[in-house]
Amino acid sequence: MFETISGVARLHGVVPATQYACYRMLQQLAIVDVTQLMIQSTDEIAGNVARANTQFRFLEPQEVRAFAQDPTNDLDANLADRLSSGYDHCFGAVCDGQLACYSWFALHSIEARNNSTSGSARSGVSISYPEEYAFRYKGYTHPDYRGRRLYSQTAQVAAAALRDLGVHHVLSTAEWVNFSALRSSYRSGFRDLGRIFLAEIFGKRILRCPDLSEDGIYFDEDASVYDRDQPPSQQQPQQNAVFASV
Repeated sequence: MFETISGVARLHGVVPATQYACYRMLQQLAIVDVTQLMIQSTDEIAGNVARANTQFRFLEPQEVRAFAQDPTNDLDANLADRLSSGYDHCFGAVCDGQLACYSWFALHSIEARNNSTSGSARSGVSISYPEEYAFRYKGYTHPDYRGRRLYSQTAQVAAAALRDLGVHHVLSTAEWVNFSALRSSYRSGFRDLGRIFLAEIFGKRILRCPDLSEDGIYFDEDASVYDRDQPPSQQQPQQNAVFASV
């Protein structure tokens, strides 16, 4: 952990490094998850980014399975099935045949396990939202392409591509001490909606979220989570899906 803290201090300063260290120590003692909820308007984004030898596009299921064979892509081949359901999209930057960067986008809702910094539904929060929204999750940049602002550029082009599919707002969360992810998100047009505080104390789940019900955005037990294993025509969203992980 010391090396990580030193890296945060080097990139972001002493105060952020101290915040990071204290937060990580707290997480050793209890289930605590604090994330920044952000929104991006696709109508305000211009997607005319150009990079030499780079293709920005939605990936097909067979491509996801092929790229997943390379462990440096940090990609699970099983995620390809989510593309087949029609509720998710994977948008990537492909440089000379190499998957350099990608982000996943969920329509209608996101399960708790896919909105969790630990990858566990227990420490995550499910969210549901109207059809004109999408939720960005699981973003990644290949080690060989980091430090080039490729992630923020990919997010910018993805927003324009999603707009063509009828998506006008993209939601996303990032851990409040993931300063690099937050900076990249702000650079690509995201703005803050508030923080989500989650803790489990003596077996009791405590959650504080921004009130966005007027916009049709619901959290945790109020969210209706869609089953990715069923086609849209047969969909029956799960009501009150606190720990939805389908």
